[in-house]
Order: sequence, then C-alpha cells, then structure tokens
Amino acid sequence: MMYRSKKVQLAAIYVEYSIEKYKNSFKILRSLLEKQIGKDINFIVVNNSKEDEVPENISQNIIRISGNNCDREFSGWQKGLEYLQSTSINYDAVLFCNESFQAYNDTYLSNYALMALNRCLLKKAIVGYFDKEKQRKIYRLLDYKFYRWLRTSAFFIPKEFLSGIRILSVDDTLLNRFLPEKFEQLNEKNLKDYFYPDAPINQEFKEKIVDWITSKWHSSIEINKENWELFRSKVKSIFNEALLTIQAETLGSPAEWYASYPIVVYEKIKNKLKNNG
Repeated sequence: MMYRSKKVQLAAIYVEYSIEKYKNSFKILRSLLEKQIGKDINFIVVNNSKEDEVPENISQNIIRISGNNCDREFSGWQKGLEYLQSTSINYDAVLFCNESFQAYNDTYLSNYALMALNRCLLKKAIVGYFDKEKQRKIYRLLDYKFYRWLRTSAFFIPKEFLSGIRILSVDDTLLNRFLPEKFEQLNEKNLKDYFYPDAPINQEFKEKIVDWITSKWHSSIEINKENWELFRSKVKSIFNEALLTIQAETLGSPAEWYASYPIVVYEKIKNKLKNNG
C-alpha cells in the first residue's frame, strides 16, 4: 500500500562507527528511504570513529562529518544536528538513525517510513519503535515516571521540537550519581544490581537495564571489571534514550509506535492468516 503526502523535506542524521560490523547499512538505509520518500533527502553521515576531520561532500545531498563517540550515537547525533542547523538546508523533520537500525529486524523503515514521516508531521509526534513488554512496569529516573520509551536506532522528530530537546541529557557527572566510576568501588550494597542504593532510579528500571545489557542487547556483555567502562557508557545511553522520549512528550510531541497504526495491524493479521493457510 502506498502512502502519499505533500512535498516535505526530510533530513537524516546517520551515525556510523563500525563499518565492518554493519556492512552496507547506510546504502540500505538510503535506498529504502529514497524508494518511499524520494531522492531529495539530505543525509548527514557522522563518522564516530574519527575526530576533527573537514566535512566532506560525498554527493549533492550527502555530507560526511566526523564525530568522537564520547557518548556513543548521542554525541554523534548532537554533532550532526549542530552541523545541520548551521547550514541552509531546508527540512521539516529529522530522522535520527544509527548503523544498527537493522539489528533487531526492524521493519518500519523498510515498509512504513513514509507513513511514519507523515504521522510525525501531521501529529507533531516523535515516531519510532517501542520495545515490547509482556507486563507493563512503571520506571523511575530522576523525577520522571514512565513505562516505555522509543528505541533510538531510528526515529523521526518534527523540526519545531528540536530546539527544545537535548540529545545529550546525561553526562558523566550526573551518571556518577547512579554508578561508581570504578568497578573496584562496588561494595556489598550495590554489588547485586551495580547502582547506588540511593540513586534516583527505581528497582524495576535497574533490573530492566541490567537484563538488557547482559542478555538482550545486540552487543550484550558480562558486567565485570574489564567491561565496567562499557557498561557505564551503555547505561548512560539508555538514560539519554529514555529522557529523549520524556522531553518530547513534555514539550507536547507525543511518542508514537508505528506498529500501533491500524494499517500496520491489519497487514500483520493479513500476513499471519495467509501464512497459516
């Protein structure tokens, strides 16, 4: 089914780091977006494995800039957004994406990118993918309570909300309120879940984070001394990910999951019935 819209301008900020791990990821992304939305998309590719390189025009609508990976994809997106806002590029919405967007078999960009963009503009919504949970739990982080947030491997944000959203909400100083800087600083009070007992986070969110990083993440790790810095870095990314959705909704931009749209539900049921004969 084809979804049509008025002529809109989309900018895509794509962060890459390990080209070998996700071969052809950008090529795939560009192809599926241009097939659905058109060839007028402006791409800013942020190479997070290199620093301080001069921006390079790959083609008329593709610019590659350097990042630094200090805060994983979030610092890359921040640099990409700052660069975009310094140019004369016209855009109505921005797709933030990283090279792992296919790691969880996401299909909404492959099949519903134009629909997601239309909803982003029509409803002034941040649109992406929510991770499914069998049982809804209430999470707490700082002064916020929430039960879901958008996965940031690929999401759309309308332009008018970008000025009020911080891509990077949590720095190392704030992170130190939750976790020790060194693995050796763990003691019997926080050895089980790794967080300080008085950290502004509830037990449900602690357990969710540890379970994700150690078993469900595409690059899952064991939490130990060798991986402690990586664990802290990933926790900070999850905090930034959750706070991004919270900020958008606080500003009045609802977070929408593409899979809840009636046409998507209908097509899933139709395909299931077809496969079952």
